[in-house]
Parts: sequence; C-alpha cells; structure tokens
Amino acid sequence: MTSTKRKMNPILPGTPWLIAHKSILRVNQPNKITLNGRDYVLWQNSRGEVFALDNICPHMQAPLSEGWVCAERDTITCPFHALEFDGKGRVYRERKLSPKALAHPLKLTLVGDCVWTYGGCEARLPIPDVIERRSQGFRFVGVTAQHTVQGDFLSNLLINYDYNHFKGTHRELFKIKANEISNYSASGNTCFVQGWKGAFLIVKLSVLMG
Repeated sequence: MTSTKRKMNPILPGTPWLIAHKSILRVNQPNKITLNGRDYVLWQNSRGEVFALDNICPHMQAPLSEGWVCAERDTITCPFHALEFDGKGRVYRERKLSPKALAHPLKLTLVGDCVWTYGGCEARLPIPDVIERRSQGFRFVGVTAQHTVQGDFLSNLLINYDYNHFKGTHRELFKIKANEISNYSASGNTCFVQGWKGAFLIVKLSVLMG
C-alpha cells in the first residue's frame, strides 16, 4: 500500500520562526512541536543548551518525544528499542557516537532565551530583535500555564485574526505613517478602539509593581 499523503510546503520559506522560550522547555524532558506540518522533538539540558530532531526514529518511526533524555550524554532515547540520539542525530552505542547522523536535526538559533529556527530552509530574513529591544529592563518570571481550547473553525478565526496587526506591529515594513481611529473609549484598564474596516481591538493593560 502506498501513502497518498502530500508533503506540506513550508509557509514563508526563509522566514525565522520563534518556536519556544527556554522557560517552557523542561530540563532533560522531551517536548514535541509542529512546524509546517512536520513534528520535531526539543530538549534542553541543565546548561541551557537546546537540541531538536525530527520526531521520528529512523529505525521504526517511533515518536522520539515519547522517549526520555539521558542527562549524562545529552541524548534522547527512542521508546521502542532504546536507541539513543544526540542533538546532531548521531546514534550513541557502545560508548561512542556514530560517524554519521541517522536522525535529522533541526538547526536552532538561540537569542537570549528565545529559540528560533528557519525550519530547514535557507535564511532570507534576519531574526528580528524586537523582543530583545522591548524586554530591556524587564525580568521574565516564567509561564503560568498552557491551555488548549477547542472551538469551531469560524469562531477561532474571528477571535485570532487581527485585522489591525500589520498596521500596528509592522508600520515600518509597510511604510504606514498614521492609523485612522474612528472611535475610542476607555474604562478602567480596558480600551476599546475602532479602526480600519470597523474592526475592534481590545487592549488590556497590566502594571507590575516592585
């Protein structure tokens, strides 16, 4: 039997993707991510180094994210037959690494605590420095929780699609000199802004003291 599943073409090839913050990667624990329809396993050692491989063991296609990490060797172990792979995809066996990689590594770039990748594509755009610039003077205290909420496609699209995103975040790129605001009201720490194409933008401001 042959598979009819098509390989997904990369979205915006050559664009950097922010795939993780080091604070959400548990030390010496496998973490699964999906980028452009492809699954990867990430893990971080106690020294803050981060590694990533295709989430498929080349032996029998077991998900490496269901395995475990050897802290002593910085390797991830396949849950099927305990094959160990280092961050370059080489097999650790009989106290030595294989000369060639068998698992496919994902090249990562760490900027501060942010984990970036080009998803195996040739870089066309630089990694933006906006997070580094905006975070100066602040201290990251960690992630409080992660939640997945199920919903129908249209509702999720309406909630997450931000019509005004490019006009606010990418003003320099699109050479936008001004944004038209037709209606503005504020109540407490919540602001309601009506702008382009009648879209509403809700902004909630929080102030951290101390």
